[in-house]
Amino acid sequence: MIAAGLAARRREVLLSTIVGRNCREAAPDAEVAAVCGEGGLKGIRIRPEQEGLRTSLFDLEAEIMELVWSRGWCEFAVSDVHEVLEGRREVAYTTVMTTIGRLNDKELLVRRKEGRRYVYKPVMGRAEFIEAMTREVLNSLPPVGQQAAVAMLVDRVAEADEAELDRLEALIRARRRGEHG
Repeated sequence: MIAAGLAARRREVLLSTIVGRNCREAAPDAEVAAVCGEGGLKGIRIRPEQEGLRTSLFDLEAEIMELVWSRGWCEFAVSDVHEVLEGRREVAYTTVMTTIGRLNDKELLVRRKEGRRYVYKPVMGRAEFIEAMTREVLNSLPPVGQQAAVAMLVDRVAEADEAELDRLEALIRARRRGEHG
């Protein structure tokens, strides 16, 4: 009974912390700019009918970014990606090159010239990309949409277990340290 009361109190504190701030306050433009560049993520759109990274990237773009992140590549060339993809299915080198160029244009990759080729590097990790996409979507919503998103988060917190409450409390503490520290 006491444990249930403490969990309920933790939920109340978390809910008041979350509801007391709108989405823009929770994700200031300066933070989005630090991760995504001044204008947010470039050339990214949402495809809700898709799953995973494919909701915001075209299929081959998503496959390439997953490959880069899953292999932990800090730097790579088009030939590295093509070699792995070619082992899975037939894909033209020029298609891979064009797709990596689009990921560079979208500022998900940066490149530098090394001899006659470009060497690419991911700008952010998978988790950072998902966080940036989430911020981008929330910040693009009208106020009523932001309020609906916060309401859904409140519902999620109300159903959270102890581990999730601990994680949310840690996120709030870290956010407060960043804002007041």
